Amino acid sequence: MKKHLWLKSLLFLTFLFLNTSANASILSCFGLFEKKISSQEDINLWLEKPDTPLRYSQLGMEWEGQIPFQKSGNHFVKSFEIMLLNSGYSRNQVISQEIKAEPEIWLSQKNRKRKFWFPYEEFPTEKDYEPVEVAFPVVFRKPQLSVNFNSLDHLVSIGAKPTVHSGIHFHFDAGYIRNIDVVILAKIFDHLRTEIYERWGIHSERSHHIGNFEKWHFKALLKEPYKNSFEELPSFFDHLFPSYFIRLNPYLRTFEVRLFDSHLDRQILKEQIILSKLIYDGVINRDNWLYLLMLDKKNLTIDNILAKEHLMSFPKK
Repeated sequence: MKKHLWLKSLLFLTFLFLNTSANASILSCFGLFEKKISSQEDINLWLEKPDTPLRYSQLGMEWEGQIPFQKSGNHFVKSFEIMLLNSGYSRNQVISQEIKAEPEIWLSQKNRKRKFWFPYEEFPTEKDYEPVEVAFPVVFRKPQLSVNFNSLDHLVSIGAKPTVHSGIHFHFDAGYIRNIDVVILAKIFDHLRTEIYERWGIHSERSHHIGNFEKWHFKALLKEPYKNSFEELPSFFDHLFPSYFIRLNPYLRTFEVRLFDSHLDRQILKEQIILSKLIYDGVINRDNWLYLLMLDKKNLTIDNILAKEHLMSFPKK
């Protein structure tokens, strides 16, 4: 009798594995051979999103770190102003030069005003150093990125350094982002999380920020997949991303990519900008190149995304 039951069980399992749909269900339940970055249902919702205009995001960037006390205050702001004037800007206005008063430098380039802002930050630093944050002007054309790169060199020249409590943040205008976009973005960045940390490092004191996304985080979003995510920003959004890696910023209405650790390396900054912007714009525009990479998560790697640098675009303004 037991032998017959064993044979029947074997035949039943064989039938299931020969049946494609049943096979997929079973493998999915056990988490085996799951090749896609997201469920097919989520991907279909994303691909079927109502038509929207092709959008390429503007880029905002913040750098956090520390500067020597003797270089802070007026000296720090003035040195940035001189660097920018040498980069082709014309002086427009400087508002307050004390770091604690959150100084601003307003400059003009080709009749467009642009603002450097130095928000006051408080986090631990080395002895004789002061915490600082630099908020760069919004980038809406690729050549303007040169200011971001030159600013890193300038920070090095005045003795600025990263700390284990500082990072680099990228902001992409997201007033039009939909719930399904947030889900897909979260899953892509979560998939790349370990590779990002291994490629660019993360200090052991910040390793507690590494976390995994849970399915319950997305259930509410998927109930209304095409709803604008800023219309009624759910309170759980603050806890939506336990990796503390990406977030929706309700104050700036941006999608924010928060990278650890802070650094002063031009090449790393270039890679991080390309990676973040290509993923964000790729999801918003449902780009085919990104969809093809998502079909097999072995292909969804940093290098494969960076290879699409030629596709990176900015708004035509």
